Amino acid sequence: MAYDVVDRERPHAVADRSLMETRPTAPPAPPAPPTAGAAKAHPRTRCWFAALALSYTLEGIGYIIAGTFLVASITQDAPGWVGAGAWVVVGLAAIPGSALWTALARRWSRPTLLAVALMLQAAGIALTGLVPGNISALVAAAAFGGTFVGITSLALALGEHLQVPRAVALLTAGYGTGQIISPLISRPLLGTGYSGPLLLGSVVLAAATVAAAALRVRYPHRLGHMIEPSRLARKLPTWHHLQAKCVAANRTLFERQRLIIWTKVRVGSRA
Repeated sequence: MAYDVVDRERPHAVADRSLMETRPTAPPAPPAPPTAGAAKAHPRTRCWFAALALSYTLEGIGYIIAGTFLVASITQDAPGWVGAGAWVVVGLAAIPGSALWTALARRWSRPTLLAVALMLQAAGIALTGLVPGNISALVAAAAFGGTFVGITSLALALGEHLQVPRAVALLTAGYGTGQIISPLISRPLLGTGYSGPLLLGSVVLAAATVAAAALRVRYPHRLGHMIEPSRLARKLPTWHHLQAKCVAANRTLFERQRLIIWTKVRVGSRA
């Protein structure tokens, strides 16, 4: 064959072809720079996480102040069983707290709920500092118990949604730092009773509310595969919507069957 003749005349042809086949190829082209759409799909979340970390750290300060001086303000002018009953109120309010805030997160955004929970906790503590008494203290205990578990679950869920590395560890460290700072700043106010530390706690929690409200500014409700539960619930069809679709589909099917039967009857009558 012609191929064999050429190879016999040129004994190094086969070797040359093998060397050409084993020659290293050019390196692959570098990946294209991300487009504006790709950059918009994964925005930087450090600013939102900084606001969240600040809010959660301030919550650590207010939590210790409320947990330390709330019951003490009750037992100051009331029998001992009233103070123990306040902790019972805190526990009873905390039982449905986490489930309640999780259910509310399916309807409203978690930054909004975090700000509302902090505001309720700040209002309850301020009520005890401004209006001392058993009733105001029990109301504050119910507000404290119904919010502190929800605040923790909402804050940690927001940290996970923002996809910051070691978000839970950073938030927990900030919360613990706030608990360490709290006795240092509240001790000098004990000379005038428990109203001073409680009012300080309410001011700190009000600042935490403002920081949590800052999360709502251009908050990324969708980051990659993470979607805010409130936005996800809006996309899912409700039971009434599915029921209306089934009724409409059955009505259309019935009209088509009636038209087919009417056509067959007319054709049979003409025949």
